[in-house]
Amino acid sequence: MDEQTNGANATHKKKRERSPGYPGIGLKDAIERARTLYFKEGKHAAPVQAVLSHWGYASKSGTGFLALAALKKFNLIEDEGAGAGRKVKLTNLAIKIIHNPNEIERTQATQEAALAPAIHSELWEKYGGKLPSEESIKYHLKFERQFSEIGADEFYREFIDTISYARLGESGMLSGENTGEGDNIPIMNPMAQIERPTQAANTQIIMKEEVFTLDEGIVTLRMPKAIGQDSCDDFVEWLQLIIKKVRRSAQKNPVDEMFSILQGGARKSESDKQE
Repeated sequence: MDEQTNGANATHKKKRERSPGYPGIGLKDAIERARTLYFKEGKHAAPVQAVLSHWGYASKSGTGFLALAALKKFNLIEDEGAGAGRKVKLTNLAIKIIHNPNEIERTQATQEAALAPAIHSELWEKYGGKLPSEESIKYHLKFERQFSEIGADEFYREFIDTISYARLGESGMLSGENTGEGDNIPIMNPMAQIERPTQAANTQIIMKEEVFTLDEGIVTLRMPKAIGQDSCDDFVEWLQLIIKKVRRSAQKNPVDEMFSILQGGARKSESDKQE
């Protein structure tokens, strides 16, 4: 085999080792970063360096830019400008997910984000919303889409986590329009189901999420949609413990505390006079 052939084979191997683009983080992590961005910047566009700082990354962090790219693939952010002047802001879809009090609409928006990356929607459409085994999907990724071994493993974990988080396996894609600027998203049959391994098929738990915005940040509560009376009682007791902890950790306003002390002193003085 001559050197030219060897060089061609080496080039071919290098090409196969580079997997097609996919989100570097799952949808759950992407939405958490979107919430942080909303808390810090609201709906305003912010410099990329500021956004990376909000997320705890250095200004030139490769991991930070990977997270940015993932949010863009999920249609959670849009950007403007380039280089040092590049800015990003949350999309309307991200605002729906973060701030919409209607659970159905929030779930619909989350499912839309889950299928925003082109490779996500293509796989979901290819299998008709009924995913085959892990081995079959990875075979397709490696031999039909030129994923590397590591790339196929990483993407499969991200894809399954995202589909599960968006609850697409429970009710399919909810009807509605794709209002973002990402890839086209097919509207799936509401009865579409993910085919999971048999040991997990009968134990799927439908979850619901409640979101409440405080001045200091966002509180998220995720729990089973249906619970028994005993579990409800345990949950209420646990919430009461959490409330006690929150009250203990709440910082008192020094001015209010001083005013309270002065009021107490005034009441005591008035009581002494009456005696």
